[in-house]
Amino acid sequence: MAPGDRHVVAFNLARKPVDIRACYILDGVRSDYRRFGAVSYLPAGVGMHAVGREAGARMLMCRYDNAPRGPLFEKGDGIDLDRLARCVDIRNRDIVRALERIAEETRNPGSASGALISAIATALAIDLVRLTASDAAGALSEELLLLVESYCMEHIAEKPGLPEVAVLCGLSPRQLAAALKRTTGLGFSQYLASLRFRQARQLLLDTMLPIKEVAYRCGFSHVTSFTNAFREAVGMTPARYRTRRTH
Repeated sequence: MAPGDRHVVAFNLARKPVDIRACYILDGVRSDYRRFGAVSYLPAGVGMHAVGREAGARMLMCRYDNAPRGPLFEKGDGIDLDRLARCVDIRNRDIVRALERIAEETRNPGSASGALISAIATALAIDLVRLTASDAAGALSEELLLLVESYCMEHIAEKPGLPEVAVLCGLSPRQLAAALKRTTGLGFSQYLASLRFRQARQLLLDTMLPIKEVAYRCGFSHVTSFTNAFREAVGMTPARYRTRRTH
């Protein structure tokens, strides 16, 4: 992808992993290739090269003509490729949730949707600036974060615990909790909950499993507790979410 004149944030609406790795290119210099995630960012004036299989995923694209000042939104020599490389796969909860809300408003516009989307997009830009301006010391590596996510998703119905995941990573529970918090902005319990609801959304959209079965597969013992937790996290019941997305 050739350098453009706008800042672009891309969001994979399906939130499914893709077999693609990408790097940034600036003045002939490339960053390291990293796994292409559900959220990625491409600054104005920077190119991107991706390798892997075509995903065919539906994407939400947010383009900025103007953006807050900060190391992320500077052009040319002001961009640190090593720091920017983290933006191939962004996991920050505030950024992900902002894009989810923009997608929801775009699909199902309500009163003053335009103004709300504009306000969320502004907050999103600020969160991106803060993300790349923060120190990455003590954060999980891409490989360890992928290991944690893969293991937790595989055992999501069994409610994996912090100690067992820490052993898998060769870290103490305290070290893993601190590194995960620095990387994603979430504590372990919050991170696990985010994976549960990601799994729930996918099952509700991609299958016709009964909601009771969806709850079980996502680690909930009772459909009532699942419904209440899903409503609090997503803003609607699982049944309403499924119906709203299929019409």
